[in-house]
Formats: sequence, structure tokens, C-alpha cells
Amino acid sequence: MPNTVKSKIQKKVQTIIELQSEIRKWKDKSEEGVSALIHRFEKTPRDEVSIYFIPYFTDDTFSKILIQIANTYKDNRKLQINVISALGNMISRYKLEETQEIYDYFKANMFKKGISAFVAIHLPYLKGFIAEEKPWDYFMSIHKMAPKKIAEEQFVAVIREHILEIPNDYRDDVISFLKQKKQAANNEGGKKYYQELIDKIEN
Repeated sequence: MPNTVKSKIQKKVQTIIELQSEIRKWKDKSEEGVSALIHRFEKTPRDEVSIYFIPYFTDDTFSKILIQIANTYKDNRKLQINVISALGNMISRYKLEETQEIYDYFKANMFKKGISAFVAIHLPYLKGFIAEEKPWDYFMSIHKMAPKKIAEEQFVAVIREHILEIPNDYRDDVISFLKQKKQAANNEGGKKYYQELIDKIEN
């Protein structure tokens, strides 16, 4: 590894260590202080992936602390969004063990106003959700969540991933939504993208 890259990685590792250390002492801090730390930490697991970060992002004792903090400040929307993002990326990018406690936390926020769209980025890929018998009722609710832009982007991502599995009862609604997106697209590439999805569903 070149020295410049090594130095950059070492600096990031040190930042993660310092942030986790401060977050572990969250009970000694104000809500505002804790929220600021979580905001800074959230950026680290969605940064460039490195094997050197694995020990820190797969630490189940730390993930439990994040849940404790989230459960303590349930009305702090910004903090909730950052905890959801941090845990979601730690699971998807670094294989943090998905515990029942983590899954229950995501489910508890799956329809919470102003937070649900951020939950939808990660919930469909959690093992607990994949085991659910009827995911499509949830899938079809995603595009109605807020913030609208994030919700609609995630709905399209889910449709794209499950495009051959759409139940007949939902096909017309999905096609109608995609036609609206096609009409609203401001370039030919976007219109073509949505039309290709429509064609796959109709054929």
C-alpha cells in the first residue's frame, strides 16, 4: 500500500476510533452533543469501503449503544435518520450482524413521519424483512413516504430489483407510477430508463 494511501486510511481509522469513544460516553453529554457526534459518525460507514474499518463497523457492542441512544431520543428526527443510516451501512457494507434488536428498531420506524423513507433504503435488505411473508404491501407504500424524492428513488430501486416478482394486484399501480416518472423526466435518458422498466413489467 502506498504511503499516502496508508496515511489516509490510518487517519480515517483514528477518526472512527475517536468518534466511537466519544459516543460510548453519550450519557455524560447533552442531546445536542450526542446528536452532533452521531451526525459525524454516520458519514464514516458510507465512506469509501476498506477492510481496515471492519473491526469498528462490526462491533456489536457499539451497535447496541446506537440503539440505546436512538431509543432515548425518539423525537430527535435528525438523530434517528443518522442512526438508521449508520446501522444500515454497517450491515450492508461491513456485514455487521443483524440482531433482532436492530431489526425491531427499523420496523418501529418503518412508517414514522419524516423517517420512513430513510428506513426504506435499508429495511427491504434486512434478513428479518426478507423472511416476511408479504413484503409487497410495504413495497407499495414506499413511494408515498417522505421525503418524497428519497422515497420515490427507493421505490424505483425496489421495483427494479423485484421486477419479475410484482404480484398481479400491483402491476397496474406500478406501471402507472413509472409512466408518471417517465412523463416528468427532463431528459431522454430518464424517459428511456422508465420505459424499459415498464416494458419489462408488461412483457
